[in-house]
Amino acid sequence: MRNGKLSSEELKEYVLKKTSLRNPEIIQSAGLAEDCGAVRTNKTLLLTTDPITASGRNAGKLAIYVSANDIAVSGGKPLCCLLTVIAPPSATAEDVGAFMNEASDTARSMGIDIIGGHTEFSDAVNRMVVSCAMVGTTSKIVKSSGAKAGDSIVMTKSAALEATCIMANDYADRLIAGGLTSDELEEARGYIDKIPVLKEAEIVKKANVSCMHDVTEGGVYGAVCELAEASGLGATIYADRIPVTHVTAKICRVLEVSPMRLIGSGSALIVTSEPEKIIKALGKARIEATVIGTMRSKKEVTAIGVGKTEKVKTAPDELLRIKK
Repeated sequence: MRNGKLSSEELKEYVLKKTSLRNPEIIQSAGLAEDCGAVRTNKTLLLTTDPITASGRNAGKLAIYVSANDIAVSGGKPLCCLLTVIAPPSATAEDVGAFMNEASDTARSMGIDIIGGHTEFSDAVNRMVVSCAMVGTTSKIVKSSGAKAGDSIVMTKSAALEATCIMANDYADRLIAGGLTSDELEEARGYIDKIPVLKEAEIVKKANVSCMHDVTEGGVYGAVCELAEASGLGATIYADRIPVTHVTAKICRVLEVSPMRLIGSGSALIVTSEPEKIIKALGKARIEATVIGTMRSKKEVTAIGVGKTEKVKTAPDELLRIKK
């Protein structure tokens, strides 16, 4: 059991060794006693930050993926990031090293440099908590507030991808008891690799796109509500058109949660007046895309399903109400 920062030797072995520079814009990176990374660029900088608290597994991948998605749907290219890692006293330096291996491998695969951050052990947490601050560059910002009444809402992939992965890891015994097969559980865990949205964002950002938004906490319903509020509009959601995989639906039935309100990193909402062109362009890259709603001038969000219509508001993520 321990509290406080890693030793200098541990920092070098389990953290600093895991980072290396790839982007020429980085002029100072992580180093012992270096308090800041430094970036020089002639483009507009995009900055975002996200914590990873809902999953004990895949934290390294999620930390990079989720923040990189924020940059991508804002029209940018992720460049570098800072990682803050708070580990519980029961963890070891090797545990921090395992996290850094995963985060570093993920960042490297996406062309992102890890240029600094902070690591320590603290009894303020009972499992590893991670915060990633990501920097990206762009020549044109795509704002979430740019939707127009009459625009279609195009959704990529399927609902609750991140939540499906988390639930498969955290509730495996209950899911097996509820009828999931081991193959279905492995499929659900594999959704971790569907979470990046950089490819679809890059494909559509030069098209006639009013705005983009990634589906995070609160799920598809929450993300549409956020877009509507940001744009001063309302929306109609076609609930029965929202793609949900068989495995996600089965897990949601067992745990008694709605896929529409579960954290859904891996899906991007693309608001556009030309949905057919967007769907065709994404289809060429083998990215599933579906029109799941329409922006409206009336300031309310409604979901139309089979035989019912309901008003929709932002609400806490359904992961938070799963009984332990």
